[in-house]
Amino acid sequence: MWSIELEQLGGQSLYFKQHNKWTYISIMPEFMVDLPDDPVKVLDGLSKKYDLAARVYFQNIPEIFRQLLVDGMKQGLEGGGLPGGLPLPGGLPEGLPGLDSEGTELPKQVLKAQLDTLAEQLEETETLTFGASIDRDSKTIVLDIITVAIEDSQTAQAMSKLAETKTRFGGFLDPEATISANIAMTGSSSDIGSLKAMYTNIKEELLKRIDDVDELPEGQAKDLVKETMGELLAIGDATLESGDVDAGLAVRGKGPFSIVAGAQVPDGAKFQQWIDHVIETVETEIGFFGFQKDIDKHGDIRFHSATIPIPGGETGDKISEILGDQVEIVFGAGKNSIYIAIAEEEALESLKKAIVKSEEMAEVVVPPLRAVVSLGPVVKLMTEFSDETDPNMSMLVDALKGGKDRIHVTIKPVQRGTNTHIVGEEGLLKAFGTLITSLGPGALPQF
Repeated sequence: MWSIELEQLGGQSLYFKQHNKWTYISIMPEFMVDLPDDPVKVLDGLSKKYDLAARVYFQNIPEIFRQLLVDGMKQGLEGGGLPGGLPLPGGLPEGLPGLDSEGTELPKQVLKAQLDTLAEQLEETETLTFGASIDRDSKTIVLDIITVAIEDSQTAQAMSKLAETKTRFGGFLDPEATISANIAMTGSSSDIGSLKAMYTNIKEELLKRIDDVDELPEGQAKDLVKETMGELLAIGDATLESGDVDAGLAVRGKGPFSIVAGAQVPDGAKFQQWIDHVIETVETEIGFFGFQKDIDKHGDIRFHSATIPIPGGETGDKISEILGDQVEIVFGAGKNSIYIAIAEEEALESLKKAIVKSEEMAEVVVPPLRAVVSLGPVVKLMTEFSDETDPNMSMLVDALKGGKDRIHVTIKPVQRGTNTHIVGEEGLLKAFGTLITSLGPGALPQF
């Protein structure tokens, strides 16, 4: 038996032992007794399905170690970083309103809420499986993260609700979009509690930071913005309280972008009232008359629009890069649904196409979550808005220019659990290799 010490894990040692033709690895030498002669027999087929795989049997881990895992993650956040020592995001670009002075408090709050939920779920998790492989034919990398809950547990019951999922917003999922997603699921009580905690943090920060937007005059203008934003966020509160999440989103283009989105709400009439209030307030108090009410109708959905020219200046130039020089915004509200489209042109047409397509597939059973991200345009936008030039990011942008840079994410229900299935196209393999080469040996664990 021999061991190595990992500097990046606080000096934690890994122990190795040769048994027959296999090498076994453990964090404690005491675990190296009664080793199986052929571990393939206990891998449950993982060796045939994946190039690299691991499975954690959580109920075989002493409770003290499970708690140490979660506590270590929380301590990492309190120390100013993410789990694993990664830095937190640096906030929004300079010139745009940030969520806090350091740009890190909100991400930390969100991650802490997620860790609290994770700690609860670990107690009812039977196995967690990671599997990765490279498909040589399609030139893609495939990653599966499979969670299976203890039989008859509350988590298992919650997972069972994901098996027969239908959505009213499936037409918003566009595989060719820059970013697109469709989510349709009923959350458990713990999930709802975690989401509400995160949503409360986001809501408080947004309302607080309106005061820091220099482009808004002090006094009545900011009060009006906070009032209308508060009313809109209250609709989100009611949606989370219901426990049913059903929504779709598509962001198209490479800059300027167009956006269409729709979501289920308990009471669409309240959103319609909010639209009426916003239009009346803006026209009366600000003197902007760019709104048009009831420009079209589809079923019980009423559409309204506003055409907004983007002002000049540093902030206006950045917004123009994202949305264009003149933005058309379309709002829609139905009995139990709300919609929005933002584009330089044809916003209404794009929104109605997504709605019609959603209606056509309303009875189709779908996975509870599907998403696709084209990484090239997203990384390019992040680089352009960054205050400092990062040579590694610039190199990553160049590596992704060839296309085939999409990441497809699907959450699939399995017996008593879920499989988060991730597929990355071949451009990501090239970009990953380029990044590792540029970072050099420091990117790899040091022994």
